[in-house]
Amino acid sequence: MCLIGAVCAAAVPLLMLLKYLGSGDDSRSAWKLLERADIVVLIFCVLAAGLLIVSLLNHRRSLGVAAAALLFASFGLLLTFPLELPAQSDDVSVKIGGYLAPLFALIGAGAAIYAAELAPFGPGARGPLAGAGRGPDPSFTTPIGGGAPAPTGAPQAPAGGGVAPGWYDDPHGQARLRYFDGQNWTEQTSN
Repeated sequence: MCLIGAVCAAAVPLLMLLKYLGSGDDSRSAWKLLERADIVVLIFCVLAAGLLIVSLLNHRRSLGVAAAALLFASFGLLLTFPLELPAQSDDVSVKIGGYLAPLFALIGAGAAIYAAELAPFGPGARGPLAGAGRGPDPSFTTPIGGGAPAPTGAPQAPAGGGVAPGWYDDPHGQARLRYFDGQNWTEQTSN
């Protein structure tokens, strides 16, 4: 999706070369009509494409969101003239560039938002997301100590008296197991 967003962002300034608005035989491109807004759109689109490419390489959610914001702003700037000028004058009509440039800005913004949603969350997060048939990394789910299951049951009295430290059924009912340190129940739990 990052690539689709980047391609759309790169295509918007090119589509602005097409006939944008016109009346009769006189049609002009967005580059001739928008005066300074065309340069702003160009800068926004170049920044958005760059952010999406970096987001693709680094899996950074915030870069995709920033690229989407830039493309939504470009969409707004490009949509103003095709909506406003034909409404003020009957002889002005929207040409193919007036439809395609805002449409590609909108598609690019949508792709950037979707790519940001697909990016792993958190600082330094990389790799595929868990869910949708993919489980979490097994190194995070296996117990430390070789994968032996935690003991269950009531604390047992050791030979010297008292209760042996270990994992037992949670007497508070908040988790499956809770660690007993030999004197008190700790905050450490396990499901």
